[in-house]
Amino acid sequence: RPTGADLTPGIVVFYFTGTGNSLVAARRLAEGLVGPPPKPMARYMGARTVRPRADTIGLVYPVHHWGPPDLVLRFARKLKASLGAYVFAVALYGGHSGRAFQDLGKALEENAHGLTAGFHVKTVQNYVPVFPMPGDEAISRLQADADAQIDAIIEKVKRRSQGEKEHWRYRPGVRSYYLGSKRNLHSKDRGFLAMEGCTSCGTCARVCPVRNIQLVDGRPSWQHRCEQCFACLHWCPEGVIEWGGKTLGMGRYHHHLVTEEDMAGQGASPSDGSG
Repeated sequence: RPTGADLTPGIVVFYFTGTGNSLVAARRLAEGLVGPPPKPMARYMGARTVRPRADTIGLVYPVHHWGPPDLVLRFARKLKASLGAYVFAVALYGGHSGRAFQDLGKALEENAHGLTAGFHVKTVQNYVPVFPMPGDEAISRLQADADAQIDAIIEKVKRRSQGEKEHWRYRPGVRSYYLGSKRNLHSKDRGFLAMEGCTSCGTCARVCPVRNIQLVDGRPSWQHRCEQCFACLHWCPEGVIEWGGKTLGMGRYHHHLVTEEDMAGQGASPSDGSG
């Protein structure tokens, strides 16, 4: 693994996003800490290792089912930070942050580094199979609050703060749900369906971070490498992608500061989606 002698003063921020919330947070962090633009984790899924030399490394991601997305954990297992590096995580959540850092820390420890600090950011809830989207006014307020939380985190990172303690324990019945949400994750895209009104525009395929969607005879076809980020559903310009009959009438959302081109730039190659 890299030694402390390999450290270079500076910061690098990696992110994963489905609706854009985490990208906006990652950009704000990188700018506030005077670093380069953030890098998408999905781009590194084909790499055996990721070896940043910066002395400050940030990981920004949404909470999925009370924990980090599977792709984020896979990225963490590839990450080989230098001895002495300050590795921090920023987990964005809408309902409950759950095990946002516990599982990530274990994944990082596989390369003998671990997580130095973790910070939670409450933002717009957008898991529409369960929760309907809030109204525009509430969304604007939540986005502004998230920005303020990020600004506070920037100052804490500058001070090398140890972050927030996380002591989340499973409530009765929650453990089985949490573990079940991770089981057969990549094939849960079988629930997605493009309804009448699909124009074959290909937006869903372009915004998918793991290139899990192909157009077959002009219709989206999911290839079972899904991360359950719901980018395809939220970014469909016609609003006609549904999942498991649970998302009808629940609303759609993506951050107004993130474009389709931003999302397309995040993507891994098709062969890297589950590596």
